[in-house]
Amino acid sequence: MRRFLAGICCFLFPIAAFAQVRGEVESVGFQNLYRPDCWTPITVKLTPETGKTDFYQIQVKQEDLDRDRVIFTRTVSVTGNAEGQPPRDQRFRMYFIPQPTGGGLPNTRDDPTSNLKDVNESLVVDLCTEGGKLITRLPITTTIQNIDPRSGTWDVRRGVKFVLAVRASGGRLTYLDQATATGVLGVMEDVAFVNVRPEDLQR
Repeated sequence: MRRFLAGICCFLFPIAAFAQVRGEVESVGFQNLYRPDCWTPITVKLTPETGKTDFYQIQVKQEDLDRDRVIFTRTVSVTGNAEGQPPRDQRFRMYFIPQPTGGGLPNTRDDPTSNLKDVNESLVVDLCTEGGKLITRLPITTTIQNIDPRSGTWDVRRGVKFVLAVRASGGRLTYLDQATATGVLGVMEDVAFVNVRPEDLQR
Protein backbone atom coordinates (compact mmCIF):
# COMPACT_ATOMS: atom_id res chain seq x y z
CA MET A 1 0.00 0.00 0.00
CA ARG A 2 2.85 2.39 0.84
CA ARG A 3 4.52 1.71 -2.51
CA PHE A 4 1.19 2.19 -4.28
CA LEU A 5 0.58 5.56 -2.59
CA ALA A 6 4.17 6.66 -3.29
CA GLY A 7 3.68 5.81 -6.96
CA ILE A 8 0.50 7.88 -7.11
CA CYS A 9 2.29 10.87 -5.51
CA CYS A 10 5.16 10.62 -8.01
CA PHE A 11 2.70 10.45 -10.89
CA LEU A 12 0.67 13.42 -9.71
CA PHE A 13 3.62 15.69 -8.84
CA PRO A 14 4.36 16.93 -12.39
CA ILE A 15 0.64 17.64 -12.94
CA ALA A 16 0.40 19.57 -9.68
CA ALA A 17 3.56 21.52 -10.46
CA PHE A 18 2.37 22.40 -13.95
CA ALA A 19 -0.93 23.62 -12.51
CA GLN A 20 1.03 26.39 -10.79
CA VAL A 21 2.41 27.90 -14.01
CA ARG A 22 1.84 27.73 -17.76
CA GLY A 23 3.99 29.07 -20.56
CA GLU A 24 5.21 29.17 -24.14
CA VAL A 25 8.23 30.23 -26.20
CA GLU A 26 7.24 33.65 -27.50
CA SER A 27 10.18 34.27 -29.84
CA VAL A 28 13.47 32.78 -31.05
CA GLY A 29 16.36 34.99 -32.15
CA PHE A 30 16.02 38.71 -32.81
CA GLN A 31 12.61 39.31 -34.41
CA ASN A 32 12.76 35.58 -35.25
CA LEU A 33 16.03 35.95 -37.21
CA TYR A 34 18.98 33.86 -36.07
CA ARG A 35 22.49 32.96 -37.16
CA PRO A 36 23.65 29.32 -36.83
CA ASP A 37 26.55 28.47 -34.50
CA CYS A 38 26.03 31.71 -32.57
CA TRP A 39 24.47 32.42 -29.20
CA THR A 40 20.79 32.97 -29.91
CA PRO A 41 18.14 34.37 -27.53
CA ILE A 42 14.76 32.88 -26.82
CA THR A 43 12.01 34.69 -24.93
CA VAL A 44 9.81 32.51 -22.72
CA LYS A 45 6.46 33.73 -21.38
CA LEU A 46 5.38 32.17 -18.08
CA THR A 47 2.08 32.87 -16.35
CA PRO A 48 1.49 31.80 -12.72
CA GLU A 49 -1.77 30.02 -11.96
CA THR A 50 -1.62 30.49 -8.18
CA GLY A 51 -0.32 32.99 -5.62
CA LYS A 52 2.77 30.89 -4.91
CA THR A 53 6.17 32.28 -5.90
CA ASP A 54 8.59 29.55 -6.96
CA PHE A 55 11.79 28.80 -8.89
CA TYR A 56 11.79 26.92 -12.19
CA GLN A 57 14.35 25.83 -14.76
CA ILE A 58 14.05 26.61 -18.46
CA GLN A 59 16.01 24.01 -20.45
CA VAL A 60 16.86 24.18 -24.16
CA LYS A 61 18.08 20.87 -25.60
CA GLN A 62 20.14 20.75 -28.80
CA GLU A 63 22.87 18.68 -30.46
CA ASP A 64 26.47 19.77 -30.93
CA LEU A 65 28.79 18.79 -33.79
CA ASP A 66 29.55 15.47 -32.07
CA ARG A 67 25.79 14.79 -31.84
CA ASP A 68 25.98 14.98 -28.06
CA ARG A 69 22.86 16.33 -26.38
CA VAL A 70 23.68 19.74 -24.90
CA ILE A 71 21.32 21.31 -22.33
CA PHE A 72 21.29 25.10 -21.91
CA THR A 73 19.71 26.03 -18.57
CA ARG A 74 18.42 29.12 -16.81
CA THR A 75 16.78 29.18 -13.37
CA VAL A 76 14.04 31.79 -13.04
CA SER A 77 11.79 33.01 -10.24
CA VAL A 78 8.11 33.25 -11.15
CA THR A 79 6.18 35.61 -8.87
CA GLY A 80 2.77 34.35 -7.80
CA ASN A 81 -0.42 36.26 -8.45
CA ALA A 82 -1.43 38.96 -5.98
CA GLU A 83 -4.70 38.28 -4.20
CA GLY A 84 -7.64 39.61 -6.18
CA GLN A 85 -5.47 40.40 -9.24
CA PRO A 86 -5.55 38.65 -12.63
CA PRO A 87 -2.59 36.46 -13.71
CA ARG A 88 0.41 38.52 -14.88
CA ASP A 89 2.57 37.33 -17.78
CA GLN A 90 6.27 37.24 -16.94
CA ARG A 91 8.94 37.06 -19.63
CA PHE A 92 12.44 35.63 -19.39
CA ARG A 93 15.27 35.61 -21.90
CA MET A 94 18.00 33.00 -22.18
CA TYR A 95 20.56 32.04 -24.81
CA PHE A 96 21.45 28.82 -26.62
CA ILE A 97 23.42 27.69 -29.69
CA PRO A 98 21.23 26.26 -32.47
CA GLN A 99 22.14 22.74 -33.52
CA PRO A 100 24.50 22.46 -36.52
CA THR A 101 23.47 18.85 -37.29
CA GLY A 102 20.76 17.59 -39.59
CA GLY A 103 20.81 20.72 -41.71
CA GLY A 104 20.20 22.95 -38.69
CA LEU A 105 16.85 24.13 -37.40
CA PRO A 106 13.88 24.15 -39.80
CA ASN A 107 13.42 27.70 -41.03
CA THR A 108 11.35 29.49 -43.60
CA ARG A 109 14.27 30.95 -45.56
CA ASP A 110 15.83 27.59 -46.44
CA ASP A 111 12.47 25.83 -46.68
CA PRO A 112 9.36 27.97 -47.27
CA THR A 113 7.19 24.97 -46.31
CA SER A 114 8.72 24.84 -42.83
CA ASN A 115 6.06 25.21 -40.14
CA LEU A 116 5.67 25.34 -36.37
CA LYS A 117 5.43 21.56 -36.11
CA ASP A 118 8.88 21.20 -37.71
CA VAL A 119 10.41 23.81 -35.40
CA ASN A 120 8.88 22.23 -32.29
CA GLU A 121 10.21 18.82 -33.24
CA SER A 122 13.79 20.10 -33.60
CA LEU A 123 14.01 22.76 -30.89
CA VAL A 124 13.16 21.29 -27.47
CA VAL A 125 12.38 23.81 -24.71
CA ASP A 126 11.31 22.30 -21.37
CA LEU A 127 9.96 23.81 -18.17
CA CYS A 128 11.35 21.96 -15.14
CA THR A 129 11.34 22.20 -11.39
CA GLU A 130 14.25 23.98 -9.72
CA GLY A 131 15.88 20.58 -9.30
CA GLY A 132 15.60 19.79 -13.01
CA LYS A 133 12.56 17.46 -13.01
CA LEU A 134 10.49 17.83 -16.16
CA ILE A 135 7.14 19.58 -15.78
CA THR A 136 6.10 20.17 -19.38
CA ARG A 137 7.32 21.00 -22.87
CA LEU A 138 6.98 24.68 -23.79
CA PRO A 139 5.50 25.13 -27.28
CA ILE A 140 7.23 27.44 -29.77
CA THR A 141 4.66 29.83 -31.19
CA THR A 142 6.42 31.33 -34.21
CA THR A 143 8.50 30.18 -37.16
CA ILE A 144 12.14 31.30 -37.49
CA GLN A 145 14.45 32.39 -40.28
CA ASN A 146 18.14 31.59 -40.78
CA ILE A 147 19.97 34.62 -42.19
CA ASP A 148 22.91 32.54 -43.52
CA PRO A 149 23.02 30.08 -46.42
CA ARG A 150 22.59 26.52 -45.21
CA SER A 151 25.93 24.97 -44.24
CA GLY A 152 27.30 22.31 -46.57
CA THR A 153 25.15 23.24 -49.58
CA TRP A 154 25.86 25.29 -52.69
CA ASP A 155 23.92 28.51 -52.42
CA VAL A 156 24.02 31.64 -54.56
CA ARG A 157 22.89 33.89 -51.71
CA ARG A 158 25.33 36.49 -50.43
CA GLY A 159 26.37 36.54 -46.82
CA VAL A 160 24.44 38.72 -44.38
CA LYS A 161 25.79 41.24 -41.90
CA PHE A 162 23.50 41.12 -38.86
CA VAL A 163 23.24 44.55 -37.17
CA LEU A 164 21.41 45.09 -33.87
CA ALA A 165 20.36 48.73 -33.40
CA VAL A 166 19.79 49.29 -29.66
CA ARG A 167 17.43 52.19 -29.01
CA ALA A 168 16.32 53.38 -25.57
CA SER A 169 12.97 54.87 -26.56
CA GLY A 170 10.21 53.58 -28.82
CA GLY A 171 10.00 53.96 -32.59
CA ARG A 172 12.30 53.01 -35.44
CA LEU A 173 15.54 54.69 -36.41
CA THR A 174 15.36 56.67 -39.64
CA TYR A 175 18.30 54.94 -41.26
CA LEU A 176 16.61 51.57 -40.75
CA ASP A 177 13.70 52.65 -42.91
CA GLN A 178 16.06 54.09 -45.54
CA ALA A 179 18.15 50.92 -45.61
CA THR A 180 15.05 48.76 -45.95
CA ALA A 181 13.66 50.89 -48.78
CA THR A 182 16.81 51.44 -50.85
CA GLY A 183 19.19 48.71 -49.76
CA VAL A 184 22.80 49.23 -48.70
CA LEU A 185 25.16 50.05 -51.56
CA GLY A 186 28.87 49.38 -51.94
CA VAL A 187 29.12 46.29 -49.72
CA MET A 188 29.78 42.62 -50.48
CA GLU A 189 27.11 41.40 -48.06
CA ASP A 190 23.45 42.02 -47.53
CA VAL A 191 22.61 43.80 -44.28
CA ALA A 192 19.85 42.80 -41.85
CA PHE A 193 18.98 45.56 -39.36
CA VAL A 194 17.03 44.68 -36.21
CA ASN A 195 15.85 47.37 -33.79
CA VAL A 196 15.87 46.24 -30.12
CA ARG A 197 15.36 47.94 -26.76
CA PRO A 198 17.92 47.70 -23.91
CA GLU A 199 15.34 45.99 -21.67
CA ASP A 200 14.93 43.27 -24.28
CA LEU A 201 18.58 42.32 -23.73
CA GLN A 202 18.42 42.29 -19.91
CA ARG A 203 15.55 39.97 -19.02
